[in-house]
Amino acid sequence: MMNVVDDVLVIEEKGIYSVEKFLMSRRLMYWQVYLHKTSLVAELILTKILKRAKELTQKGVVLPCSEPLRFFMQHKITFETFDTTNLNLFSQLDDFDIISALKSWQNQDDFILSSLSKMIINRDLLKIKVGNEKVSAAEFYLLKERFALKTNLTLDETNYFILKVKLKVKRIAKKLSLFGF
Repeated sequence: MMNVVDDVLVIEEKGIYSVEKFLMSRRLMYWQVYLHKTSLVAELILTKILKRAKELTQKGVVLPCSEPLRFFMQHKITFETFDTTNLNLFSQLDDFDIISALKSWQNQDDFILSSLSKMIINRDLLKIKVGNEKVSAAEFYLLKERFALKTNLTLDETNYFILKVKLKVKRIAKKLSLFGF
């Protein structure tokens, strides 16, 4: 029901209903799946894991992972330095590389990397507080201080477990406060 006419994509009249259903399905998927609080928390944790793994790798810690993932852990790639070699390595990465790394990293000596990896593997994610109420700076600091004492982490290291995130999606803002306990 789709064709190209005069270099323009056109849809037959009887196909409009299918296009409308497709667009509605995509919209619902965003609100009910992609922007679901659990998906967002898992994505944030995964980002923190990769950040910590990169920090450790650049400090000389050898972490088990695939060669393409190791390359990106060892090198800082920017828009200006991204080239065909980087693209080829990036295209070799998939879910298997990440899950395999997470399974290995959950047994590492580094408390932060192992704890965050276990959270994803065991689906025991950070607790989440959703709402528009603000957490005061003093309250936020107390949460971090309490968690630091409980886990023997520095206040900076608690940023892997306790964070505030403000998500803006088409004029609607969701505020998430994540707590590691």
